[in-house]
Amino acid sequence: MASSSKFDEIALLKTKLKEYCGLTFEGQRDSYLRQKLENRVATLQMSSITQYYQHLLFADPNKEEWQNLINEVTINETYFFREKQQMDILLKTVMPQLVRSREPLRQIRILSAACANGAEAYSLAILLQNLKLGERWRIEIEGMDINQKNVEAARRAIYNESDLRSIDPLVKVVFFERQDTHYILSPAIAKTVRFFPMNLLNFAGLQKMAPYQVIFCRNVLYYFDIPTRERIIQSLAESLTADGYLFVGQTEFIGELSIPFKMYREVDAVFYKKVNTILVNNKER
Repeated sequence: MASSSKFDEIALLKTKLKEYCGLTFEGQRDSYLRQKLENRVATLQMSSITQYYQHLLFADPNKEEWQNLINEVTINETYFFREKQQMDILLKTVMPQLVRSREPLRQIRILSAACANGAEAYSLAILLQNLKLGERWRIEIEGMDINQKNVEAARRAIYNESDLRSIDPLVKVVFFERQDTHYILSPAIAKTVRFFPMNLLNFAGLQKMAPYQVIFCRNVLYYFDIPTRERIIQSLAESLTADGYLFVGQTEFIGELSIPFKMYREVDAVFYKKVNTILVNNKER
């Protein structure tokens, strides 16, 4: 009977997690969730998942433990210049077109959604130094994540060797200061990126932060079921201006979804453009 009760409570927690942040925990991710729940049970020195579930329901009025659980199950591994081919497309194809189309405004806003520890957002900030647009242009980069610990880590901008495993040695020397086993990002780069906590399913909240011209939402969509993915993609589309671009993970093909984007491919990388305009030979028409 105890085992059956435990399974029921895990099923209820799965439902609550899906309702709150859209994440599904089926197949191999079922055991992942169970391990994370056991971690929280041990941390709180509780006797069982049953007790933990009751705690979430009746003894967590400020939702502090609920946020701790969210933090526990949304730890995503990332590193600087991951899937760099897409970042090169941003630099060589997308940004020149945005600079031309947005010359009157001279402002470009970029969002790193589900930014984890900030490595992606800071990679973009480092890369865009190559544009040398000068003070006439205002380039804003923001990062958002549901995991508050991720947001805090991103703001600290302190990384380990693994986080920098794909970075060019010269970039490491120029933009990072080594202290013992850690690397501190240059304050000149760190101050150019703003991070804030937000749930990808907080569609109204994202609309308040919009509009953006470029959104990176990579290596996170496969954690959601298809209906939730479509809702997220639609929300991202609504957060982009008419000339906006979307980058998702290289293994996250979204062409089968009902989405307002057209896919383009360059070399070994894919990116999406809002359907208001199309590209012909990498030029808008």
